[in-house]
Amino acid sequence: MTTPFPFVSGAVLQAQQLNDITNLPINDQTASYVLVVGDAGKRVIMNNAGATTITVNNSVFTTGDTIFIANKGAGTTTITAGAGVTINTAGSLALAQYGGGSLVALSASTFAFFSSVGATYVTAT
Repeated sequence: MTTPFPFVSGAVLQAQQLNDITNLPINDQTASYVLVVGDAGKRVIMNNAGATTITVNNSVFTTGDTIFIANKGAGTTTITAGAGVTINTAGSLALAQYGGGSLVALSASTFAFFSSVGATYVTAT
C-alpha cells in the first residue's frame, strides 16, 4: 500500500508530519461507488439522500490495506462484496446516516468490517 506518509528510515519527523498522520485524505462520493486501489489509507465518505452502495472487488487490495468508510448522507449506504469477495462483520454492512467503520483487507478476497456505531459529527457555528 502506498501511504500519504513517505517517511524513510532514520528520518527525523517534524511536528506537522506527526500531526498529519491522523489527517487521512478524503474521497467524497455522491453516487454508488466501486473501491479502487487508491482508496487504501483514505476515508471514503458517501453523501446522498438516496440509497447507495460501495462495492469491494476481488484482487484490488493487499493484506493490511485499510479504508475508512462513512455515510453522511440521509440515504443508507450498503457495503457489498463483489464476485469472489467475503466481508466479515459483527455489525451491519448497511450504514445509516453518520454510520461508518474500517474495512480491513485480510487477503485479496477476504475483508473484515469494523463498525463505528454511534459516530458523532460536530459542526462549528
